[in-house]
Amino acid sequence: GLPRLVEFNDTKANEEMVHAITLNDVHKRVTVIFRGSVTKNDFMTDAKITQTKVKNPVLKLDSDCTETINIHSGFYQYLFKMNDTTNKTRCEEILDVVKELMTLNPGYRLYCCGHSLGGALCTLFGFYAAADDDILQLSSSAVRVISVASPYVGNSKFLKSFQSLERHKRLQHIRVANVGDLVPLGPIVAPKLGMISPIMALKNGAGNLYQHCGMNILLRQKIDGLPSYKIRYPQDHATDEQYAKEIESSFEKTKALFNSMKLAASSTTRPTVVKYHSCEEHESRLKACMHDLQMLTIDGLYADKTIVGNVLDKDYKPVYMTSAYARVKRIAGSTALKQSIKEEFKRNSSGLKDSENVI
Repeated sequence: GLPRLVEFNDTKANEEMVHAITLNDVHKRVTVIFRGSVTKNDFMTDAKITQTKVKNPVLKLDSDCTETINIHSGFYQYLFKMNDTTNKTRCEEILDVVKELMTLNPGYRLYCCGHSLGGALCTLFGFYAAADDDILQLSSSAVRVISVASPYVGNSKFLKSFQSLERHKRLQHIRVANVGDLVPLGPIVAPKLGMISPIMALKNGAGNLYQHCGMNILLRQKIDGLPSYKIRYPQDHATDEQYAKEIESSFEKTKALFNSMKLAASSTTRPTVVKYHSCEEHESRLKACMHDLQMLTIDGLYADKTIVGNVLDKDYKPVYMTSAYARVKRIAGSTALKQSIKEEFKRNSSGLKDSENVI
C-alpha cells in the first residue's frame, strides 16, 4: 500500500521551511520529507555560507566528541526557528509528532529525505533525531537519511559527531549526488577572511572547512567504458597521507565549483547546470545503474571495510585538528600537493604573510 500523509506543514511556505510526515504500514516506516528550494527565502537560506556554533547533542553519548559543532547558519535557522505560539522549534515540533507515531506503531523505523535544501534539512534533522534517546528507544533500528543533491551542512566536528552516531548504529545516511551539479559543491568554506579558497581556510584553522557526511553515491552520465556511479565514505585525517588527499580533494572541489559557476553564468550552458541539479536528471542516472545498485544494501555498504575503512569500528578514536597550517607545511614538500599549494598561495598572496617561505 501507499504511505499515508499524516502531516503537511506549509503554513508559512514563503517564509519558512515546508515538511511532510508519512506513515507506511507495509514497510513500517515513519518518513519526514523536507521540501527543496522554491521561494526567494529558500534560496537566500541556501546562499548563506557562514556557520553557527551550537552545543553538540552527541557529547552525552560520546565523550570523544567536541562540546560544540559548527552548522550552516541558514539551514540551522530554518530547522530551529522558534514557534512563538508553542514555544518550540520546528525540529522539536516534528520530533514530537514522530515520537507519537512511533509510540502508536511499535517497531516502525524513522526515515528522513529531501532534495537540495531539503537534502540539507533532512541530514540535519536526522542527526538530531538519532541523538535523541527517545527515538532510540522507540525505533526498531538506526535512523535513515536519504538526501539528494544536498549542499554541505557542517564542519569537521559535525562530521565526526555524525560518524559517532553511525558508529553507535543510531544513524545511516545515503547521500546521492550528480557529477556536474553545482549545489553539492558548496559552500566549501565558512570564510573568516571572506575567501573561498581551502588554503586560506587552512591558514586560519581547519575547523571552518565544510565537510560532507554519510555514504556518498556519486552518479555520472553514462559513458561507454566508464562506471556510472562511485561510492565513497569520508575518512579521518589520521595520517599525513590521508590528510594530503583531503587537501587535494578540497582543491579539486574548488576547481569543480568554479567550473560549474562558469557554466551557470553562461546563458548557453545555464540550462545544463540546472538540469544536473534536477530530480529528473538524478532519476535518469539512478535508472542507468539500477541493476548494480539493486544488488547493494545500506547495511552492506556500512559493513564494507573497503568503503568505510576503520572509521566505524567500535574502538575507533577520531583525530581532531584545531590547526592545519603547520601540518600543511610539513607534508607539502613530500606529496603531490606541492605544486597545488604553491599555485594556491600565489593566487592568495595578498592575504598571506611570507607565503614564498611556505613551500
